[in-house]
Amino acid sequence: MRRILFVKPVWASGASFVGRDREMLATRHRLADLSYRAGDPLFPLRAFRHLMNADLAYVWFSGAHAFWVVALARLMGRKTAIAAGGYDVAHMPEIGYGLRAEGGPWRRAYWALGHAGRVLAFSGFSASEVLRASPGARVVAVPMGFDPARYPAGAAKEPLVLTVCHLKRDNVSRKGLDTFIAAARLLPPVRFVIAGRDVDGTAEKLRREAPANLEITGYLEEPRLLELMGKAKVYAQLSAHEGFGCALAEAMLCGCVPVVTGRGSLPEVAGPDAFYAEYGEAEAAAAKIRQALECEDGGRYRSWIGNNYSLDKRRAAVQSVMEELMEKG
Repeated sequence: MRRILFVKPVWASGASFVGRDREMLATRHRLADLSYRAGDPLFPLRAFRHLMNADLAYVWFSGAHAFWVVALARLMGRKTAIAAGGYDVAHMPEIGYGLRAEGGPWRRAYWALGHAGRVLAFSGFSASEVLRASPGARVVAVPMGFDPARYPAGAAKEPLVLTVCHLKRDNVSRKGLDTFIAAARLLPPVRFVIAGRDVDGTAEKLRREAPANLEITGYLEEPRLLELMGKAKVYAQLSAHEGFGCALAEAMLCGCVPVVTGRGSLPEVAGPDAFYAEYGEAEAAAAKIRQALECEDGGRYRSWIGNNYSLDKRRAAVQSVMEELMEKG
């Protein structure tokens, strides 16, 4: 049984995909946890102390925390793996998205990616972005994984179009919320719903702009969110960028018909039978949503995720990377 230091930023503590990785590693290894809060001057010392009792560090996302863990681990002869491929490596200055675009500690983040023992990117698209950020990174695509048993199937569907994300200023463009609202305005008989935590007051601003057929629910606990996904006929992800798209995959497991852009990882996740609209084009999105509402078979989308993004596949891939790293020691 290996000793693994599991490192994550504080803001990622509630992310279900981070929790799933921790659970799967804990079944075969002895884990210690280390959280990073931005600006913590004692983090390097705490990382050093934890690494003294670890064989390997598994770090979620790259950034200042990953830099310190990888740098110290190299000095101490410890192995490292980083799960990355979203905000930490995206660079979209046109919408102000990405660690580098926002002026974060991107040089340290990219250095960590290039010097980690392995980088586990959560999609093929993310792997390409990791390599663009740090060409020397030893990256492997290890897609996210889901347990279909956790997601309801077979519920009676309603003419409801759903999208899920944190509500904050930079997500209005990145997640295509402006396009989603404009599409709702073009389809007044159809109910549209945006679900997600209001981070900075964006929800109220969007409510003022929303047509009468669009509801903004705020944050929903998982049971209520899954209930809503079970009712929705269509799930729309009209994003400019996605490193993976967990909410999309979860909605598809609930039998939602996906309407997406061709950006980022979305074609990988949604698959060839999804309905595609160009980013930022509300009329095209509305037309595709109208077609998706007429689609009778949501089960094939559930099968696509179950067959291609199972939790068992991710578990086997992550464990294989861990064993490969330790055998090299």
